[in-house]
Amino acid sequence: MNAWDTEKRVWIVQRYHALQSVISVQREFRRDFGGTPPSRWTIMRLVNMFAESGSIARRPYHRDPYVRVQETIAAVASSIQANPRVSTRNLSAQLGVSRRSLQRIIHDDLNLFPYKVQITSRLNPLDLPIRLEFCQKMIEMAEEDNNLINCLFMSDEAHFDLNGNVNKQNCRIWSESNPEIIHETELHPERVTVWCAVSSRCIVGPYFFEENGVTVTVNGHRYLKMLNEFFYPELRRRRIPFNSVWFQQDGATAHIARPVIAELQRKFENKLISRNSTFRWPPRSPDLTAPDFFMGLCQARGVQNKTQKSD
Repeated sequence: MNAWDTEKRVWIVQRYHALQSVISVQREFRRDFGGTPPSRWTIMRLVNMFAESGSIARRPYHRDPYVRVQETIAAVASSIQANPRVSTRNLSAQLGVSRRSLQRIIHDDLNLFPYKVQITSRLNPLDLPIRLEFCQKMIEMAEEDNNLINCLFMSDEAHFDLNGNVNKQNCRIWSESNPEIIHETELHPERVTVWCAVSSRCIVGPYFFEENGVTVTVNGHRYLKMLNEFFYPELRRRRIPFNSVWFQQDGATAHIARPVIAELQRKFENKLISRNSTFRWPPRSPDLTAPDFFMGLCQARGVQNKTQKSD
């Protein structure tokens, strides 16, 4: 609404009550004052305001009091320092400050931001030095042998739920109202266990750990069978010499069974990167290997394809 002065506001309300016509008010306004008359919306807003409150004065804008005095800021800082996990709702009740003012103090005055707690595996004191030593050794070897990375096969297994899996943190649906979308999961969902080995040359796999079409648990015997009946033949088919391959695996129980380690050392000699080998893979390493990325990509595309098929 235009900033009409008090005289014009009173005139608009009086003339409307006399004429009972918005158009007539606009015509007389143009005749008496000149210029563009108020809109229909402005005229009716003033009339309704006078009818409801008996006044044509602007209504004050109400907002939460912005209590940013130094004592309040200090109290908020002290409370958060004592309990960094306190919610704004509880803190607002404790200090008697509105949540709106509290949020402004936290963000604007204290420069604090909410961070999500990350869930990770427990590490031992020696894990980080061992990781660092491993990384330094790999870098030195790669600098000495430019072909090392091309000869490195990194391997791992992953479980895939056949009914799809949704990451709630990344899944959002834009809508004018809550679409009430529910993603149902089975109590004991069907799943498959898939193995692959990834290098810059190629991807060997996937290999499904199944017997008679049923997913089975990976143990040392089945893992060794996979190596002899799938991985080795795939290397031969691709004409990749065994003596050129560096083979990496993590420290899963099936991977480090004595018959498995003995077979891998016989095949790859000192080019085996694994727990219980001369070149140890660091325990509790993060899931940052090439197979982890590849399996994550496959899983994401599998869920996407399942959703599209359902639609």
